[in-house]
Amino acid sequence: MHRQIRDRFSVTLRTAAGHKFRGEFGDPGAFPRPRKEIQNLPHRALVTGRASVAEAGDLVRHHGVEYLLCGQHVLQGTKRFLAVEVNAHLQWKRLTEIVDPVTKMKKDDQEVVLDPALPVTIEPQRSLEEKKFTKPQERLFTTADVRLGDEIGGKKVLHLDELFGLKLVEVA
Repeated sequence: MHRQIRDRFSVTLRTAAGHKFRGEFGDPGAFPRPRKEIQNLPHRALVTGRASVAEAGDLVRHHGVEYLLCGQHVLQGTKRFLAVEVNAHLQWKRLTEIVDPVTKMKKDDQEVVLDPALPVTIEPQRSLEEKKFTKPQERLFTTADVRLGDEIGGKKVLHLDELFGLKLVEVA
């Protein structure tokens, strides 16, 4: 099916990198989600022209709301995204090694704040149970280059996956 972006319904959006593009938002929650991993997330459909600079994994803002673009379909004349609403900004830290400039030996580990307000979508998932001790575990969605062992919002990153241009991060 050939579809055109209509000027009457389209809005101008800007990516976090500063690139402008036009797109049409659908009704909140009305668009089917492609995978069970993103079933419970607040979302909207976003349709852009095929030549648009928007890509899966971009962060865009519209009327004060931030969205992570989750890739879905590239059709004949359009690209279709699932625009997942950002519902939290968390501090992102990483331990880095400090190397002594004279001896070139590892001296110590230092905690570095990579982003004081990383935009994420939080989805409460399940609990991790070990020997009658239950620890809540959450899944976050972000576009950042998160690594295992990083700390987001005071919780350690335990598992990472790529999903339609987004990073699926399990923290506990």
